[in-house]
Amino acid sequence: MCGIAGGIGANALSMQSKVSKMIEELIYRGPDDKGIYIDRTAVLAHTRLAIRGIREGKQPTFNKKRDIICVTNGEIYNNDELVNCLNVKEKMLCDTDCIPFLYEKFSVDMFEKINGQFAIAIWDKRQSELILARDRFGQKPLYYRIIEGEIYFASEIAPLMHMERSSEINGETLMDICTTWGTLREKTIYKDICAVNCGEAIVFKDGKVHKKIQYFHPRFYCDKHILKKDIAVSQLDILLKESIVNHQVSDVPIAYYLSGGLDSSLIVAMAAKYGNNKIDTFSISFSRRNLDESLYQNIVADKFNTRHRCLVVTEEDIIDSFYECVKHIQMPTLRLGVVPMYLLAKYVSKCGYKVVLSGEGADELFGGYDIFKETKIRRFCEEDPKSLERGKIYSKINAYVDGYRNTNVAALTAFYGQVKSEMLFSSHLLRFKFGDYCKQFFSKKLKKSLEKYSVVDEIKNTLPPEFGEYSEIEKAQYLEIVTFLENYLLSSQGDRVSMANGIECRYPFLDNRIVDFAFQLDDEQKICELNEKYILKEVAKRYLPKEIIDREKFPYRAIIDHRKLIMNEKIFPLLSKEKIYEHKIFDENAVEKFLKRVLNKEKASEKELMILVFICSTQILMEERSYG
Repeated sequence: MCGIAGGIGANALSMQSKVSKMIEELIYRGPDDKGIYIDRTAVLAHTRLAIRGIREGKQPTFNKKRDIICVTNGEIYNNDELVNCLNVKEKMLCDTDCIPFLYEKFSVDMFEKINGQFAIAIWDKRQSELILARDRFGQKPLYYRIIEGEIYFASEIAPLMHMERSSEINGETLMDICTTWGTLREKTIYKDICAVNCGEAIVFKDGKVHKKIQYFHPRFYCDKHILKKDIAVSQLDILLKESIVNHQVSDVPIAYYLSGGLDSSLIVAMAAKYGNNKIDTFSISFSRRNLDESLYQNIVADKFNTRHRCLVVTEEDIIDSFYECVKHIQMPTLRLGVVPMYLLAKYVSKCGYKVVLSGEGADELFGGYDIFKETKIRRFCEEDPKSLERGKIYSKINAYVDGYRNTNVAALTAFYGQVKSEMLFSSHLLRFKFGDYCKQFFSKKLKKSLEKYSVVDEIKNTLPPEFGEYSEIEKAQYLEIVTFLENYLLSSQGDRVSMANGIECRYPFLDNRIVDFAFQLDDEQKICELNEKYILKEVAKRYLPKEIIDREKFPYRAIIDHRKLIMNEKIFPLLSKEKIYEHKIFDENAVEKFLKRVLNKEKASEKELMILVFICSTQILMEERSYG
């Protein structure tokens, strides 16, 4: 795992100092070694976090003729299988050594053959082409910028922005984040910096994008061969075991995140059973009891005799680290969950670990979120819209929201009934409304620029042709994957906060074969009645105690006293009318009224806390843009 950067242009010597500065900015992603390649028109740089082939795995890597040069950030889990198909005599001492040989044999078709997480840059001297590619779900980041015919790329946004001050802020991206909680497609908050899309390879030639290849897109099987329950459970059990074993390949010690939920607990249980050594687990415990899951974490740690460490995170810790964390994620955020994960990664690094296995992806693939249950309940209630008895089922979801359990049935039915099942994106429309709420705080200029922009239309334009054939639950899963999973969970709350501390996160549930298996499941195998992750739970019954399998669903959340965030010494100056006006993203009068209102409240609503976090994080990035 590493950081990569580079430049392609007419004169590599003039680009060398810029690329060197970019890779220095990424040194925390890989403090163990550095490598650089320079020829007449190309500079490729790499900073390394040594995990496999500690002594040998240096980069850049080359083919035998040294006319294909690669820098790679990531892990290739099917490395042995790929090497066997190459028929080359060169010794492959590290998983990334095979990349130039794969490209030599398969060209851009190589990426669909890789089972792993990666961001890869390939300089093909033969064709004078640069190829940038990312893994299926964007577990590893990669950005690029074109400046006067020169192409620059890097693992993170900041080095590209600092090399020459970025011009315009992308208002559409701000609206995307307000609406979906993440960015969409190739957009970043800067108009002149783009992301390589998940599952995409881009070929650059003659100073511009030559072609884009979308080699992977999430697709559910419309013509399913439904496996019987016992067969499906056994098959998933085998796939998970193989994935966890593959994700444990490392020449350095491995740790495991343990939230106390089903997904991370199952990974720990299987790792403990099939591994050779006693395992090390790390958890977050919150000082607020209503957010704390340490009871369940300790049940799992005790059951499998792990060496368990728990980091207690206070609201003061979250507030004090918020500014620093936002600088690393390089995107505005609506949620504070990124900060405890940042602090946990820092703690794991201090304890001497570089690799962590984590449970992300299971909820999206196997139907674990309440938003999927909501979709099922809505259809059930629409069959008899006058029945309040049916509406009572809405109380089974989102129960963690303050005051939700005390809301009467008629109010719940009316709230969820605002959306009809036949509407496009019906599962997410209530969440998407938050974007319109945020819009009132934008500056007049920004609001005017967004008059014709629709986030829903933006997503609609990228849908796969078979989307209309998906079930309602599959449509909801698809949306959750391409918005929340890809562009928030694996990025802001994943790679950015872990790699800021030199920690590589690995996600066994996102193994190619497990993903393909999940895309073939019937809805009832994911949500049986209202029992979420049904097939996965059946596997878990073979490994986990009943207390974990039957526990109430508890989403990961971080909540603080909003007044303490506003009054923080780093945040408070950024919320002044002068700073709001200076950065021209928000309307200073609207923000001032909002702040006065919430400062007078003992407890901010979830909606108010989200908009506060969004305003604060955006102002931090604008300040860093001005003076960083």
